[in-house]
Amino acid sequence: MRIFLSLTFAVLSFLFSTGQPPKGANLIIIKNVNEDSVTNVLINAGYEIKSIIAHNIVTEYKNVNSSVRVKLNVRMKEGNAYLTGRVSDVAAAIAFGYKNADDVNDPIQNKGMKGSTYRDSWNNMDKVAKLIGTDIEYAIEKK
Repeated sequence: MRIFLSLTFAVLSFLFSTGQPPKGANLIIIKNVNEDSVTNVLINAGYEIKSIIAHNIVTEYKNVNSSVRVKLNVRMKEGNAYLTGRVSDVAAAIAFGYKNADDVNDPIQNKGMKGSTYRDSWNNMDKVAKLIGTDIEYAIEKK
């Protein structure tokens, strides 16, 4: 029984220490960072800063590939960055007759198949988060 409990604890510890984002995650929390370093990382990653108001950094949309555009939002609070984003699928917007593709957007979430709009936007946001810092948590933010 004691060996079973030890093995169970070891397996559970491994599963929860991998830091893998849960399906549907839409929030990445980067701990122990400051606003200036976050802003610099966003600029160096090719994002244009739209505004910085009350510790909230908002970017303009950036092309991730020929069809996917991503806009990031970072809320700074108590030394942590709370990263969320919006994704726009240019091809879908054109197909539905929208003049401005950015008018058709969804929250970035950890979902979708490889190569999909959702997966590409999530991978981009996750990559930016890892450039900002290494102490990262993933969450599902209810709105």
